[in-house]
Amino acid sequence: MKEFIVKLKNKTIWEENFSACIGYFDGIHRGHQKLIETALEEAKTRNIKLAMISFEPDPWITLGIKTNVQHIVPLKLRKQLAASFGVDYWITLEFTKEMANLSPEEFISLLNEMPLEVLVCGFDFNYGKKGEGNIQTLLAAKRKFDFINLAPVTDKGVKISTTLISELIVNGQIEEANSLLGYPLPLVGTVTHGKKIGREIGFPTANLSYSNECLLPKEGVYAGKAFLNNESYLAMINIGKNPTIGSRENNSLEVHILNFCGNIYEHELKIEFYTRIRDEIKFSSIDELKLQLKKDRDFTKDFTYD
Repeated sequence: MKEFIVKLKNKTIWEENFSACIGYFDGIHRGHQKLIETALEEAKTRNIKLAMISFEPDPWITLGIKTNVQHIVPLKLRKQLAASFGVDYWITLEFTKEMANLSPEEFISLLNEMPLEVLVCGFDFNYGKKGEGNIQTLLAAKRKFDFINLAPVTDKGVKISTTLISELIVNGQIEEANSLLGYPLPLVGTVTHGKKIGREIGFPTANLSYSNECLLPKEGVYAGKAFLNNESYLAMINIGKNPTIGSRENNSLEVHILNFCGNIYEHELKIEFYTRIRDEIKFSSIDELKLQLKKDRDFTKDFTYD
């Protein structure tokens, strides 16, 4: 997948015509995937490339509404997901304050400079200064490209949205969140040195340092998978303060990788959350903790990973 960065004061050199969907695409959930599928159908029909048009930095940051935004899926993983869905071009609009202040007409002019043949967007797409542009203004705009507007994608009568999925994640409802995402919730971090207490009790863990941008699930123990060197392993994932063994002030993210032995310090580790096993508990003794960890490991082994 090739990447293009569009800046207001720079002229972008394009290669081929393309069909595109547009949005921020946090999570690239099933609703977003419908946009991609529709844009892909158009690309195949017209024999052109498929693109996703997104924004960076996060518009909430540029507009000063928030100083820190947590995302379901960080940008790096979003791009990887896009590539897996067959996207040829990832187009980033550098979302400066100047771009945020473009009128709807000026924003359409920006899109008209692209070799864009058809644009696919959701029913609630807004653009231009203060979001004054909408589906009605897009229909009436002087544009050089065709336009397809899609109805919301629902699950059991409820609209699939980034907000809904975020709420499920922070509540620890991982299976429900994964169902709306259409894939297991991923996270990538770097393995760092910890206190090595897990190793002493027979459950060595990889301590994961991750970006503050990542939206973490609720504290607790999860069953999932870990990925190293193109190999996947079952994994127990703990998010919490380790109350039984020297409670921490802040949450840590620790991964016990089943059937794995090796030095992976400073390695990048990708994990996927599949289900929440239990709350984090303060046990009365180390032996009681070890007994529960064995139960957690058995659960992780026996869980059905679809």
